[in-house]
Amino acid sequence: MQNDMKSAQKALLSVYVSTKCFESDDAFIKEDLAGLEGAAQKGIEVENGSKAMSAEEVTENEVKLLLDWLKKSADHHCHIIWPHPVPWLAANMDNGQSAKEILWLWCSQANAVVDFYKKNRSQVTMEGYVPGVSVNDSPSLISSLTLKKIPSINLLMASQLLLDEKFLQQSYSYLKACSVQVAPFSLSSLELVEKCKEEAVRPLVAEQLAEENGLLLEQLLVVQEELEANFIKLNEFKRVKKDYELVLNQLHQTQEQLVENTAGTQHYKKQAESRQKTINVLKQEQQVIRHQFERITQWLRTSGQRHAAAAYRYSRPFKRALPKQLASIKASSFFDEQWYCEQYPDVKRSGIDPAEHYLKFGAIEGRNPSDCFDTYFYLCEYPDVAASGQNPLLHYIRYGQHEERLPAKPRKSLPAPIQH
Repeated sequence: MQNDMKSAQKALLSVYVSTKCFESDDAFIKEDLAGLEGAAQKGIEVENGSKAMSAEEVTENEVKLLLDWLKKSADHHCHIIWPHPVPWLAANMDNGQSAKEILWLWCSQANAVVDFYKKNRSQVTMEGYVPGVSVNDSPSLISSLTLKKIPSINLLMASQLLLDEKFLQQSYSYLKACSVQVAPFSLSSLELVEKCKEEAVRPLVAEQLAEENGLLLEQLLVVQEELEANFIKLNEFKRVKKDYELVLNQLHQTQEQLVENTAGTQHYKKQAESRQKTINVLKQEQQVIRHQFERITQWLRTSGQRHAAAAYRYSRPFKRALPKQLASIKASSFFDEQWYCEQYPDVKRSGIDPAEHYLKFGAIEGRNPSDCFDTYFYLCEYPDVAASGQNPLLHYIRYGQHEERLPAKPRKSLPAPIQH
């Protein structure tokens, strides 16, 4: 009878994915799902109807362990708590991996979790978490996680990746659609930028305060020693006018030191204002770079759509225009076939005609046809060319050179030495 009641009781296994990078010094989940040797044979024991375990990565081994455990009883239920992509990406940016590798890893694990959920809907639920953010009935363990170890600049870059990468957005959308609830990442880009500024300025202010405190401490020690000496003198030469004048002079010196310290405070204040101006200039430069990036992106999208449409539809006008376009590029002094192959060895290995490669692929990839023509500069300098989607070198040959447009950024030359 007791065995029947025990089998009828539901067993809940909560699996927390990738929590180690958000934990404090002491891990709040002691057992690692990947470290259970032989769990596939003996099963995962769930005490008192609930158990919490961690899995830093969702691999085939972890999936097999969970699947074997679910198959042992229809009353077994698994609740997977997965991390929001922005904090996870930010936490893994300092591990020596490239952005593409980190994106691929998160998306592959997200797809594995979604696939596991779809195959076991009746026994699996999912929930998305943000460290330190509690939503409705989210597990209390989530509130003990923190983002304090993650630099704000990493969070800002991760937020931008989520906005830019469509395949990351798609994987995140699948996870949200399969989850009972998802905690939102509430920090905006402006808040992250402000935090980045604070983190950049904080070490400088701390260093200045430490230096100032050190000077003040030294001065206080000097004053203390002097006061002790004066106290001894006062005891030895009590009611002597000379000792009184000596103490008065020492007080004047202390006052002068305080005045000097006040002047030093004003100096540090001016330094802080100067650094703030520098930050504002860097912010403006960032806006300029962002606008340039948007122009390049606009051109890449428009040009890519044109070429893709022509390639998929086998457009006769496109085929007829190709030889003429190749002839124009080869005849131009701004295309150097030898230079192009030396700069991009993959073109030579591919066996494609260099001029045809630049016309079809090189410009889209931001490559230069020669050292005299800068594809990136031409598109950023002339936004109308980027908006048109035309090949930048063809545009320059047909129109740009007649309109006196610059093919590349002017090179600064040093003045000739003055001869005496």
